[in-house]
Amino acid sequence: MQEINLLQNKVKDRTLQFERSNRLVMVFFSLLLLLEIGAVAGLFFLIKSTDAKTQDVIKANLQTQAEMNTNQKDLVKAQGFQAQLKNVRSLIDNHIYWSAFLDQLAKITPTKVQFRTVTGSVADNKLHVEGVAQSYQDVGRVLLSLETSDKFKQVKLRSVNPSQDSAFGYSFALEITVSPDIFIKTQ
Repeated sequence: MQEINLLQNKVKDRTLQFERSNRLVMVFFSLLLLLEIGAVAGLFFLIKSTDAKTQDVIKANLQTQAEMNTNQKDLVKAQGFQAQLKNVRSLIDNHIYWSAFLDQLAKITPTKVQFRTVTGSVADNKLHVEGVAQSYQDVGRVLLSLETSDKFKQVKLRSVNPSQDSAFGYSFALEITVSPDIFIKTQ
């Protein structure tokens, strides 16, 4: 008998081609899977690196903040010292040197005259001076010497009375306007 081929030649064996296509798809998906695993691993390390850098920045920030806090205490002390220095500078700049005034007064005062009190205000440069002298002539000499001095102006005699003191004869009271530069220290 003769063999009859019922399948005909149209049907071919495609198992080999199917296996090749499967391999190609498997290789493609395997590469895709490896690429995804690599991307996930890269992102993981990138996140870890970023977290480490963030922690370093936070530590540096905390350290800087701590230094600022310690410096803040020093800043408060420095501001206090600066205010004290400003006050001292103000006191020195506005210091009144009575010694220059008293030296000038001593230079022009006659020998038979004593000053007992000097009161007044440097703000308006007016002083009230009380003293004692042996005679009316000595009181006149005091007035003349004060009036002719360039440091004293507007010398006014307010009163002259017999002294209660036995050593001198007459007590007197003067009102004097002084030049403001008399209270400045000369070097």
